[in-house]
Amino acid sequence: TLDALLRFLEDCEDLPIRDRVAAFDNDGTLWCERPSYVQLDFFIEALQRAVALDPHLSERPEYAALLTQNSQAIGELGLERIALALAELCAGQSPEDFGGQVREFMGQARHRTLDVPLSATVYQPMLELLDELRRRDFTIFIVSGGGTEFVRAISDDLYGVPAQNVVGTMIAYEFSRDEAGRPQLRRTADVQGVANE
Repeated sequence: TLDALLRFLEDCEDLPIRDRVAAFDNDGTLWCERPSYVQLDFFIEALQRAVALDPHLSERPEYAALLTQNSQAIGELGLERIALALAELCAGQSPEDFGGQVREFMGQARHRTLDVPLSATVYQPMLELLDELRRRDFTIFIVSGGGTEFVRAISDDLYGVPAQNVVGTMIAYEFSRDEAGRPQLRRTADVQGVANE
């Protein structure tokens, strides 16, 4: 496998630089996705904080299933319904506030079974490959099924991939102006491409 990869990298030298593009998945490719998705852990922590402020939230079926880790109830509700409910937890936040929460989470969260910082669960061989591609003038993208804003908040620190090179599931934003007339964006609970009921 290593020989095939090295041959591929050598053959790429013949490509014009503008054609040197590489795209990677995130979960399970660049970092560990077991025993749970990092983004799910982030939202579970946000849910726990929200329930501490408003205990009635724990009665909502989607949140109850997550808080009790009831996989049967999660399956019956469906991942789309669960994802939309979790998106509501951060509705109204600015992109900067959400990104700050993600970075704060990543700065303190630990992997459930390995007991290492989540930021340490990035695969070293993949980091080496990213470095080698950059050395060969590749433009690198991350294309993820996870939330675009979540991955963008940490992609540069973890992988050296700038935020604008991350593509994923998008949350819709609302545009408005504050009292001084300055433009502002706020997250909604609408996931782009998913019909809310």
